Amino acid sequence: MTCSRPTNDVALLIISSLPTDLRRSSTRQLLDKYWLHFYTYCNQLGIHLEDDLGYSRARLAEDYRRSQLLALLLCVGSVDVAFGNPVTEQRILDVLIDLDKDGVLCADIVPKAQLTV
Repeated sequence: MTCSRPTNDVALLIISSLPTDLRRSSTRQLLDKYWLHFYTYCNQLGIHLEDDLGYSRARLAEDYRRSQLLALLLCVGSVDVAFGNPVTEQRILDVLIDLDKDGVLCADIVPKAQLTV
Protein backbone atom coordinates (compact mmCIF):
# COMPACT_ATOMS: atom_id res chain seq x y z
CA MET A 1 0.00 0.00 0.00
CA THR A 2 1.25 3.45 -0.85
CA CYS A 3 0.23 7.07 -0.95
CA SER A 4 0.69 8.11 -4.55
CA ARG A 5 -0.90 9.59 -7.63
CA PRO A 6 -4.50 8.55 -8.21
CA THR A 7 -3.50 7.60 -11.73
CA ASN A 8 -1.02 4.86 -10.79
CA ASP A 9 -3.75 2.24 -10.43
CA VAL A 10 -5.56 3.50 -13.53
CA ALA A 11 -2.39 3.28 -15.62
CA LEU A 12 -1.63 -0.21 -14.38
CA LEU A 13 -5.15 -1.37 -15.18
CA ILE A 14 -5.13 0.15 -18.67
CA ILE A 15 -1.63 -0.98 -19.62
CA SER A 16 -1.85 -4.47 -18.17
CA SER A 17 -5.40 -5.34 -19.14
CA LEU A 18 -6.43 -3.73 -22.40
CA PRO A 19 -5.47 -5.03 -25.82
CA THR A 20 -3.37 -2.52 -27.75
CA ASP A 21 -6.09 -1.27 -30.11
CA LEU A 22 -8.56 -0.77 -27.29
CA ARG A 23 -5.95 1.00 -25.14
CA ARG A 24 -5.03 3.30 -28.00
CA SER A 25 -8.62 4.15 -28.87
CA SER A 26 -10.13 4.35 -25.38
CA THR A 27 -7.59 5.74 -22.92
CA ARG A 28 -8.77 9.34 -23.22
CA GLN A 29 -12.40 8.37 -22.74
CA LEU A 30 -11.51 6.16 -19.76
CA LEU A 31 -9.60 9.02 -18.15
CA ASP A 32 -12.55 11.35 -18.78
CA LYS A 33 -14.89 8.89 -17.05
CA TYR A 34 -12.43 8.39 -14.20
CA TRP A 35 -12.16 12.16 -13.73
CA LEU A 36 -15.93 12.60 -13.74
CA HIS A 37 -16.45 9.94 -11.05
CA PHE A 38 -13.44 11.05 -9.00
CA TYR A 39 -14.54 14.69 -9.15
CA THR A 40 -18.18 13.85 -8.30
CA TYR A 41 -17.28 11.56 -5.41
CA CYS A 42 -14.88 14.10 -3.92
CA ASN A 43 -17.58 16.79 -4.19
CA GLN A 44 -19.98 14.52 -2.33
CA LEU A 45 -17.37 14.30 0.43
CA GLY A 46 -17.06 18.08 0.50
CA ILE A 47 -13.69 18.10 -1.25
CA HIS A 48 -13.52 20.44 -4.22
CA LEU A 49 -10.54 19.17 -6.17
CA GLU A 50 -9.90 22.26 -8.22
CA ASP A 51 -10.65 24.88 -5.57
CA ASP A 52 -9.29 23.12 -2.49
CA LEU A 53 -6.39 21.16 -3.95
CA GLY A 54 -5.65 22.78 -7.30
CA TYR A 55 -6.16 19.39 -8.96
CA SER A 56 -7.69 19.54 -12.44
CA ARG A 57 -8.42 17.25 -15.37
CA ALA A 58 -5.26 18.57 -17.01
CA ARG A 59 -3.25 17.65 -13.91
CA LEU A 60 -4.81 14.19 -13.97
CA ALA A 61 -3.58 13.82 -17.57
CA GLU A 62 -0.05 14.86 -16.52
CA ASP A 63 -0.12 12.40 -13.63
CA TYR A 64 -1.36 9.63 -15.91
CA ARG A 65 1.50 10.34 -18.29
CA ARG A 66 3.98 9.82 -15.45
CA SER A 67 2.09 6.84 -14.02
CA GLN A 68 2.51 4.92 -17.26
CA LEU A 69 6.20 4.45 -16.48
CA LEU A 70 5.47 2.76 -13.16
CA ALA A 71 2.78 0.62 -14.78
CA LEU A 72 5.18 -0.41 -17.51
CA LEU A 73 7.81 -1.46 -14.98
CA LEU A 74 5.26 -3.48 -13.04
CA CYS A 75 4.04 -5.17 -16.23
CA VAL A 76 7.55 -6.05 -17.37
CA GLY A 77 7.99 -7.95 -14.12
CA SER A 78 4.68 -9.79 -14.43
CA VAL A 79 4.31 -13.55 -14.44
CA ASP A 80 2.87 -13.57 -17.98
CA VAL A 81 5.99 -11.88 -19.34
CA ALA A 82 8.28 -14.10 -17.26
CA PHE A 83 6.59 -17.21 -18.64
CA GLY A 84 6.73 -15.92 -22.20
CA ASN A 85 3.03 -15.27 -22.91
CA PRO A 86 3.20 -13.95 -26.51
CA VAL A 87 0.04 -11.82 -26.23
CA THR A 88 1.30 -10.10 -23.09
CA GLU A 89 4.77 -9.66 -24.55
CA GLN A 90 3.35 -7.99 -27.66
CA ARG A 91 1.11 -5.74 -25.55
CA ILE A 92 4.18 -4.61 -23.55
CA LEU A 93 6.16 -3.99 -26.74
CA ASP A 94 3.26 -1.94 -28.12
CA VAL A 95 3.16 0.10 -24.91
CA LEU A 96 6.91 0.74 -25.17
CA ILE A 97 6.51 1.91 -28.77
CA ASP A 98 3.61 4.20 -27.85
CA LEU A 99 5.33 5.67 -24.79
CA ASP A 100 8.44 6.37 -26.84
CA LYS A 101 6.37 7.96 -29.61
CA ASP A 102 4.51 10.10 -27.04
CA GLY A 103 7.78 11.23 -25.42
CA VAL A 104 6.99 9.56 -22.11
CA LEU A 105 10.29 7.67 -22.03
CA CYS A 106 12.37 10.84 -22.20
CA ALA A 107 14.26 11.94 -19.09
CA ASP A 108 12.48 15.30 -18.73
CA ILE A 109 9.11 13.79 -17.75
CA VAL A 110 10.09 14.12 -14.07
CA PRO A 111 10.61 17.76 -13.07
CA LYS A 112 14.21 18.43 -12.08
CA ALA A 113 13.12 19.54 -8.61
CA GLN A 114 11.89 15.99 -7.95
CA LEU A 115 15.19 14.46 -9.05
CA THR A 116 17.26 16.04 -6.29
CA VAL A 117 17.84 13.91 -3.26
